[in-house]
Amino acid sequence: MISVFTLSQAVNESAARVVDNVPAYEFATDNMDECAAEFQFALVNEASNLREFIAGTDEVLAEAVFSNPDSIDSLNENVFQTLKDGVIKFFNKIIAMVKGLIEKLKAFLYKLTGKTDKWLQIMEPKIKAAKNNKGYGDVSAEMYNWNVAFITGTSGDSMAGGLDTLVADWRAHCDVVGKSGIGNFRSAVQADTKDVKGQAGTDADSKGASKATSDYEKATKTWTDSLDKFKSNAPDHIGKAWKIKATSNDVLLAELRKKATGGAEKTDKKFGGEVDKMIEALKNSSKTIEKVKKAYEDHLKHLTDFKANLEKQGDELGNLGKKGDTIPAEITRAATDHVKAMYNYAMEVTRTYETAMNSVRNLNTSLIQEMCTEYMAALGKFASFKGTK
Repeated sequence: MISVFTLSQAVNESAARVVDNVPAYEFATDNMDECAAEFQFALVNEASNLREFIAGTDEVLAEAVFSNPDSIDSLNENVFQTLKDGVIKFFNKIIAMVKGLIEKLKAFLYKLTGKTDKWLQIMEPKIKAAKNNKGYGDVSAEMYNWNVAFITGTSGDSMAGGLDTLVADWRAHCDVVGKSGIGNFRSAVQADTKDVKGQAGTDADSKGASKATSDYEKATKTWTDSLDKFKSNAPDHIGKAWKIKATSNDVLLAELRKKATGGAEKTDKKFGGEVDKMIEALKNSSKTIEKVKKAYEDHLKHLTDFKANLEKQGDELGNLGKKGDTIPAEITRAATDHVKAMYNYAMEVTRTYETAMNSVRNLNTSLIQEMCTEYMAALGKFASFKGTK
């Protein structure tokens, strides 16, 4: 339960809150499906904790207005400090898990490459020899009509290419590096800091104080409205990375799988004339995983830079009034609410994109594994073909 005591305690215990070198999260398994599920659980849990805190602090502050007005200043400072720590903790968890996923992708790539390379060394000569036998084009097997370009491609609206698009979209929504070179979150708070400091010594009942408070409240509403708009359009917007209209993450994944498998159930398919393309698909599968790993490595750098800016902005605003400046409480409250709204926006937008990226990345690796297994079984059958009379 959130109280004045727990807020103060949280701040006092956060002296070592800055994490300069976040270690990679150690997943409990090498299974990529289970790693994805663990990532999703941690993401939802961290976001839920932060939302709960924001809602709880609003209630505490509202109650203090009536029961203990003299505590508002210190409470507001503690709320903001603890909120900032919660946001940084949220991003540190994502950074740690992205690092952990990169390590798992390396291991997955190593295993996949080792398996397919060794298999091809043995089987490719036999497959080529089987093509010398009459009737090889009629060899069939039960399989999906795999969309190889979509699964193993690395650009455009391929699965891996779409992940690149999501990384870029996240950066655009959060303006990780804007025209100022530091991003709109940091620059907005720098403006807050300058504006609020300019109110030092202002009479709390003056028109200047009233206008400053009003301006912050309008800016806060802009961020909350932006978040509402983003949430209402997010599934469809994310689906556009693959030219898919989606109403939810589950619908997106279902449509992606449908597109990858040819949109139908397995059928008995004649594949003898496609063996060269199937071999090429096996060889290219590792390139796709490499591309996905590179996308996450780039994303990791952006996440780290963004977190540093969030932390810096929090320090800049959190230091207001600590150097003897006398600033009306309503102004600091409104400015803090403004940054709280920006933090909430950053958290919710990031959570949405991380959820989509993690789900699609996992589907892509699963489909590659499934396709390779199916192709290797079919090609093994083809290698034993002795021809028709």
